[in-house]
Amino acid sequence: GVATAYRQKRLDALERSLLPIQDGIALVSLDDLPELLGRIPQAVLPDLSSFKVGESSRLRALCDRALRLEESDDLALLMQSLMRETGDVITPLAELEYAASGIYLSVGDLESSKVLLEQAGHAQLKHPRYLFGLVYARLGQVRDALGDRTGALRAYRATLALNYAPTAALEVAKQGLEGAFRFS
Repeated sequence: GVATAYRQKRLDALERSLLPIQDGIALVSLDDLPELLGRIPQAVLPDLSSFKVGESSRLRALCDRALRLEESDDLALLMQSLMRETGDVITPLAELEYAASGIYLSVGDLESSKVLLEQAGHAQLKHPRYLFGLVYARLGQVRDALGDRTGALRAYRATLALNYAPTAALEVAKQGLEGAFRFS
């Protein structure tokens, strides 16, 4: 089919670009790896037997954990862990603040959630670009819940103005413009 032909064309181009490389590292899609290893016999996978989780991995795992709260979580400990961190290139402070705002939101502390979202929304960062869409969409919801409809509308419009906002954030913003967010 069309997708198969496109994939073969893409893999051919990738193979041509990788063949001249005698030494180095290439990052490729996991889906492409088996076929590329067959096409490029001198290519080998790295030995990960001595891999140890680094600081960036620990910080990313902490943020991911805070973003998917469960009933059994110790929210105070999770919040304390998030708030003592300063972020890094992989998981910037703004993303940690976004995750922490969700914990405040989950316990009904809307004002603290709003403060963290506003801080995250003013961060100076280029990665991850999608973060601002999520931050502004949630900020709109929190402002709506606090009765600040004017501020909520500004946040929703800011979300829609981003050309790299996630689909979920765009949907929240569109719904927020149609009517104020309310807790059920």
